Amino acid sequence: ELFLYHEDTDLSLRLKLRGWRVVIAPESDFFHKYEFKRSRTKFYWMLRNQLVLFFTIPKIPTILLLLPMQSAYCLGVLFFSVRNGFFREALRALSYFTRLSTWRYLIGRRHLIQPGRQLTDRQLFEKAKSRIVFQDTSNWVLDYLGNPMMAFWWRLVYPLIRW
Repeated sequence: ELFLYHEDTDLSLRLKLRGWRVVIAPESDFFHKYEFKRSRTKFYWMLRNQLVLFFTIPKIPTILLLLPMQSAYCLGVLFFSVRNGFFREALRALSYFTRLSTWRYLIGRRHLIQPGRQLTDRQLFEKAKSRIVFQDTSNWVLDYLGNPMMAFWWRLVYPLIRW
């Protein structure tokens, strides 16, 4: 179901939840040619798959704590998509979550992921960052409004995540 984007993040998080150590080899070189502005399809898959992870990896109380920040993020994405010509793709990605079949899939996915957990959400998110950084894009709304708001919310809610 995860296609093109965030499948590597999904695999890493699920392995980590099961108690595996996820490591990198700092001496290796990896090149990824990434041109965000070139592909509308990329925008759809990135947003959709990020939201699939949001609704399936954390425990329900964590999702509820992070939902205001995630909602603000989605509003920011809509703003960004209007400015950059991806609005239709953003709406398509968000509308994926209006279908009953999507929620059946997400619930089924949660039933596969959650039972084997060996980490708490607090442990899983201890190194999480609350900022958005795009290689190809920089704008003052994100730098001076979005990222500071997300950092504030994260500082507020992370201490509440005890599970």
